[in-house]
Amino acid sequence: MLLSRIVPYLTPALPSFFFRTASTMSSSIFTPERPASYVAALGAPALHLFTANTPNGQKTNIMLEELRLAYPDKKEIGYDFVRVNLSTNEQKTPEFLKINPNGRIPALIDNNVNPPTGHRVFESASILLWLVENYDTEFKLSFKDPLLRSDALSWIFFTHGGVGPMFGQAGHFLHLPEKIPYAIKRYTDEMRRLLSVFEDHLGTERTYLVDNRFSVADINAITWVKGASRAGIDLAKEFPAVNGWIERSFARDGVQKGVNLLAGPAHAL
Repeated sequence: MLLSRIVPYLTPALPSFFFRTASTMSSSIFTPERPASYVAALGAPALHLFTANTPNGQKTNIMLEELRLAYPDKKEIGYDFVRVNLSTNEQKTPEFLKINPNGRIPALIDNNVNPPTGHRVFESASILLWLVENYDTEFKLSFKDPLLRSDALSWIFFTHGGVGPMFGQAGHFLHLPEKIPYAIKRYTDEMRRLLSVFEDHLGTERTYLVDNRFSVADINAITWVKGASRAGIDLAKEFPAVNGWIERSFARDGVQKGVNLLAGPAHAL
Protein backbone atom coordinates (compact mmCIF):
# COMPACT_ATOMS: atom_id res chain seq x y z
CA MET A 1 0.00 0.00 0.00
CA LEU A 2 1.04 3.61 -0.58
CA LEU A 3 1.15 4.42 3.12
CA SER A 4 3.51 1.58 3.93
CA ARG A 5 5.91 2.76 1.20
CA ILE A 6 5.92 6.36 2.38
CA VAL A 7 6.01 6.22 6.16
CA PRO A 8 9.55 4.81 6.57
CA TYR A 9 10.96 7.81 4.71
CA LEU A 10 9.00 10.56 6.43
CA THR A 11 10.51 12.41 9.36
CA PRO A 12 8.41 12.15 12.54
CA ALA A 13 7.93 15.93 12.65
CA LEU A 14 5.95 16.14 9.43
CA PRO A 15 2.42 17.45 9.93
CA SER A 16 -0.06 14.90 11.15
CA PHE A 17 -2.09 14.99 7.93
CA PHE A 18 0.76 13.16 6.19
CA PHE A 19 -0.30 10.08 8.09
CA ARG A 20 -3.89 9.71 6.93
CA THR A 21 -5.02 6.31 5.74
CA ALA A 22 -4.05 5.34 2.23
CA SER A 23 -7.66 5.47 1.00
CA THR A 24 -7.90 9.21 1.75
CA MET A 25 -4.52 10.21 0.38
CA SER A 26 -3.91 12.30 -2.70
CA SER A 27 -1.25 10.36 -4.58
CA SER A 28 0.73 13.48 -5.49
CA ILE A 29 0.47 15.52 -2.30
CA PHE A 30 1.50 12.54 -0.20
CA THR A 31 4.28 11.19 -2.36
CA PRO A 32 7.54 12.95 -1.46
CA GLU A 33 10.64 12.39 -3.58
CA ARG A 34 14.28 13.06 -2.95
CA PRO A 35 16.22 15.01 -5.58
CA ALA A 36 19.20 13.62 -7.44
CA SER A 37 21.36 15.87 -5.24
CA TYR A 38 20.21 14.05 -2.09
CA VAL A 39 23.15 12.86 0.05
CA ALA A 40 22.21 9.78 2.04
CA ALA A 41 25.11 10.20 4.46
CA LEU A 42 23.60 13.47 5.72
CA GLY A 43 20.42 11.79 6.92
CA ALA A 44 16.73 12.28 6.28
CA PRO A 45 15.79 15.64 4.72
CA ALA A 46 14.57 18.33 7.10
CA LEU A 47 13.20 20.64 4.42
CA HIS A 48 10.01 19.61 2.63
CA LEU A 49 9.18 21.52 -0.56
CA PHE A 50 5.81 21.54 -2.31
CA THR A 51 6.34 22.69 -5.86
CA ALA A 52 5.29 22.58 -9.51
CA ASN A 53 6.88 23.45 -12.83
CA THR A 54 6.07 27.18 -12.83
CA PRO A 55 8.37 30.21 -12.55
CA ASN A 56 7.62 30.53 -8.84
CA GLY A 57 8.08 26.83 -8.27
CA GLN A 58 11.34 26.75 -10.19
CA LYS A 59 12.90 29.58 -8.21
CA THR A 60 12.58 27.70 -4.92
CA ASN A 61 13.93 24.55 -6.57
CA ILE A 62 16.91 26.59 -7.78
CA MET A 63 17.59 28.05 -4.35
CA LEU A 64 17.67 24.64 -2.69
CA GLU A 65 20.00 23.25 -5.36
CA GLU A 66 22.29 26.29 -5.17
CA LEU A 67 22.46 25.94 -1.39
CA ARG A 68 23.33 22.27 -1.73
CA LEU A 69 26.22 23.13 -4.05
CA ALA A 70 27.38 25.98 -1.82
CA TYR A 71 27.24 23.89 1.37
CA PRO A 72 27.69 20.23 0.37
CA ASP A 73 28.23 19.04 3.95
CA LYS A 74 25.38 20.94 5.64
CA LYS A 75 22.75 18.41 6.67
CA GLU A 76 20.15 21.09 7.51
CA ILE A 77 19.60 21.91 3.83
CA GLY A 78 18.79 18.42 2.69
CA TYR A 79 15.32 18.45 1.15
CA ASP A 80 12.65 16.33 -0.40
CA PHE A 81 9.86 17.57 -2.63
CA VAL A 82 6.27 16.91 -3.55
CA ARG A 83 4.90 17.44 -7.05
CA VAL A 84 1.67 19.37 -6.65
CA ASN A 85 -0.68 18.71 -9.55
CA LEU A 86 -2.09 22.12 -10.46
CA SER A 87 -4.26 20.70 -13.24
CA THR A 88 -6.37 18.85 -10.66
CA ASN A 89 -6.28 21.72 -8.13
CA GLU A 90 -4.35 19.77 -5.51
CA GLN A 91 -3.17 23.14 -4.21
CA LYS A 92 -6.77 23.83 -3.14
CA THR A 93 -7.26 20.68 -1.09
CA PRO A 94 -7.81 21.01 2.67
CA GLU A 95 -4.52 19.18 3.28
CA PHE A 96 -2.51 21.63 1.22
CA LEU A 97 -4.31 24.67 2.61
CA LYS A 98 -2.89 23.73 6.01
CA ILE A 99 0.54 24.41 4.52
CA ASN A 100 -0.36 27.44 2.41
CA PRO A 101 -3.72 29.03 3.25
CA ASN A 102 -3.56 30.93 -0.05
CA GLY A 103 -3.68 27.70 -2.05
CA ARG A 104 -0.62 28.38 -4.19
CA ILE A 105 2.74 26.78 -4.78
CA PRO A 106 5.48 26.80 -3.69
CA ALA A 107 5.35 26.10 0.01
CA LEU A 108 7.92 24.79 2.47
CA ILE A 109 7.91 22.98 5.79
CA ASP A 110 11.16 23.37 7.73
CA ASN A 111 11.63 20.68 10.36
CA ASN A 112 14.92 22.15 11.54
CA VAL A 113 12.92 24.51 13.73
CA ASN A 114 9.81 24.56 15.91
CA PRO A 115 9.68 20.87 16.78
CA PRO A 116 7.73 18.71 16.49
CA THR A 117 5.52 20.35 13.85
CA GLY A 118 8.16 22.37 12.01
CA HIS A 119 7.63 25.80 10.49
CA ARG A 120 5.65 26.51 7.34
CA VAL A 121 6.72 29.18 4.85
CA PHE A 122 4.71 30.24 1.81
CA GLU A 123 5.12 32.78 -1.01
CA SER A 124 8.16 32.16 -3.17
CA ALA A 125 10.14 35.27 -2.19
CA SER A 126 9.44 34.58 1.47
CA ILE A 127 10.78 31.05 1.07
CA LEU A 128 13.95 32.32 -0.62
CA LEU A 129 14.55 34.82 2.16
CA TRP A 130 13.88 32.22 4.85
CA LEU A 131 16.42 29.88 3.29
CA VAL A 132 19.23 32.39 2.90
CA GLU A 133 18.64 34.03 6.27
CA ASN A 134 18.80 30.70 8.05
CA TYR A 135 21.16 28.57 5.98
CA ASP A 136 23.40 30.81 3.86
CA THR A 137 25.70 31.31 6.84
CA GLU A 138 28.68 32.39 4.73
CA PHE A 139 26.63 34.77 2.55
CA LYS A 140 27.41 32.92 -0.67
CA LEU A 141 23.98 33.74 -2.11
CA SER A 142 23.07 36.74 0.04
CA PHE A 143 24.72 39.76 1.63
CA LYS A 144 26.11 40.57 5.03
CA ASP A 145 26.56 44.26 4.27
CA PRO A 146 23.28 46.04 5.19
CA LEU A 147 23.39 48.31 2.13
CA LEU A 148 23.83 45.39 -0.26
CA ARG A 149 21.13 43.47 1.59
CA SER A 150 18.78 46.44 1.17
CA ASP A 151 19.63 46.59 -2.53
CA ALA A 152 18.83 42.89 -2.89
CA LEU A 153 15.52 43.35 -1.08
CA SER A 154 14.59 46.19 -3.43
CA TRP A 155 15.06 43.93 -6.45
CA ILE A 156 13.25 41.07 -4.75
CA PHE A 157 10.20 43.22 -4.03
CA PHE A 158 10.35 44.81 -7.48
CA THR A 159 10.17 41.33 -8.97
CA HIS A 160 7.60 39.96 -6.57
CA GLY A 161 5.29 42.96 -6.82
CA GLY A 162 5.71 43.76 -10.51
CA VAL A 163 7.42 41.20 -12.70
CA GLY A 164 5.61 38.08 -11.49
CA PRO A 165 2.09 39.53 -11.51
CA MET A 166 2.46 41.38 -14.83
CA PHE A 167 4.18 38.52 -16.63
CA GLY A 168 1.54 36.18 -15.25
CA GLN A 169 -1.32 38.35 -16.48
CA ALA A 170 0.28 38.62 -19.91
CA GLY A 171 0.53 34.85 -20.10
CA HIS A 172 -3.09 34.48 -19.04
CA PHE A 173 -4.45 36.73 -21.77
CA LEU A 174 -2.08 35.46 -24.44
CA HIS A 175 -3.35 31.92 -23.91
CA LEU A 176 -7.06 32.65 -23.71
CA PRO A 177 -9.01 31.10 -26.61
CA GLU A 178 -10.75 34.44 -27.08
CA LYS A 179 -8.11 37.10 -27.70
CA ILE A 180 -8.59 40.48 -26.02
CA PRO A 181 -6.24 42.87 -27.84
CA TYR A 182 -6.38 45.62 -25.22
CA ALA A 183 -5.43 43.26 -22.39
CA ILE A 184 -2.65 41.62 -24.41
CA LYS A 185 -1.16 45.00 -25.32
CA ARG A 186 -1.56 46.33 -21.78
CA TYR A 187 0.37 43.50 -20.18
CA THR A 188 3.01 42.91 -22.86
CA ASP A 189 3.77 46.64 -22.84
CA GLU A 190 4.18 46.43 -19.08
CA MET A 191 6.46 43.42 -19.51
CA ARG A 192 8.69 45.48 -21.76
CA ARG A 193 8.69 48.38 -19.31
CA LEU A 194 9.74 46.10 -16.46
CA LEU A 195 12.42 44.49 -18.62
CA SER A 196 13.71 47.96 -19.45
CA VAL A 197 14.26 48.58 -15.73
CA PHE A 198 16.48 45.50 -15.56
CA GLU A 199 18.17 46.51 -18.82
CA ASP A 200 19.02 50.01 -17.60
CA HIS A 201 20.30 48.67 -14.30
CA LEU A 202 22.49 45.95 -15.77
CA GLY A 203 23.80 48.07 -18.64
CA THR A 204 27.26 47.09 -19.87
CA GLU A 205 28.98 46.86 -16.49
CA ARG A 206 26.83 44.67 -14.25
CA THR A 207 26.77 40.90 -14.57
CA TYR A 208 24.15 40.33 -11.86
CA LEU A 209 21.63 42.49 -10.02
CA VAL A 210 23.59 43.16 -6.82
CA ASP A 211 27.35 43.47 -6.27
CA ASN A 212 28.11 41.73 -9.58
CA ARG A 213 27.58 38.29 -8.10
CA PHE A 214 24.80 35.75 -8.39
CA SER A 215 22.46 35.95 -5.44
CA VAL A 216 18.97 35.49 -4.06
CA ALA A 217 17.92 38.62 -5.96
CA ASP A 218 18.73 36.96 -9.28
CA ILE A 219 17.15 33.65 -8.31
CA ASN A 220 13.91 35.47 -7.53
CA ALA A 221 13.70 36.97 -11.02
CA ILE A 222 15.33 34.79 -13.66
CA THR A 223 12.63 32.17 -14.11
CA TRP A 224 10.06 34.85 -14.86
CA VAL A 225 12.34 36.89 -17.12
CA LYS A 226 13.42 33.88 -19.17
CA GLY A 227 9.76 33.29 -20.04
CA ALA A 228 9.49 36.64 -21.87
CA SER A 229 10.05 34.83 -25.16
CA ARG A 230 6.66 33.14 -24.75
CA ALA A 231 5.10 36.59 -25.08
CA GLY A 232 6.94 37.23 -28.34
CA ILE A 233 9.70 39.33 -26.74
CA ASP A 234 13.14 38.72 -28.24
CA LEU A 235 15.48 39.34 -25.29
CA ALA A 236 18.64 39.13 -27.38
CA LYS A 237 17.37 41.82 -29.74
CA GLU A 238 15.37 44.08 -27.45
CA PHE A 239 17.17 43.70 -24.12
CA PRO A 240 20.74 42.47 -24.69
CA ALA A 241 21.97 43.15 -21.15
CA VAL A 242 19.04 41.20 -19.73
CA ASN A 243 19.68 38.41 -22.22
CA GLY A 244 23.32 38.15 -21.12
CA TRP A 245 22.26 38.04 -17.47
CA ILE A 246 19.79 35.24 -18.17
CA GLU A 247 22.34 33.25 -20.17
CA ARG A 248 24.95 33.55 -17.40
CA SER A 249 22.44 32.56 -14.76
CA PHE A 250 21.09 29.55 -16.62
CA ALA A 251 24.60 28.30 -17.32
CA ARG A 252 24.97 27.59 -13.59
CA ASP A 253 24.74 23.98 -12.48
CA GLY A 254 22.44 24.79 -9.55
CA VAL A 255 20.04 26.68 -11.79
CA GLN A 256 19.89 23.85 -14.29
CA LYS A 257 19.28 21.29 -11.55
CA GLY A 258 16.53 23.41 -10.05
CA VAL A 259 14.76 24.04 -13.35
CA ASN A 260 14.95 20.37 -14.27
CA LEU A 261 14.04 19.05 -10.82
CA LEU A 262 10.59 17.81 -11.78
CA ALA A 263 11.69 16.40 -15.11
CA GLY A 264 14.99 14.84 -14.05
CA PRO A 265 15.74 11.63 -12.18
CA ALA A 266 15.00 11.64 -8.48
CA HIS A 267 15.22 9.27 -5.55
CA ALA A 268 11.56 8.20 -5.57
CA LEU A 269 10.39 6.93 -2.21
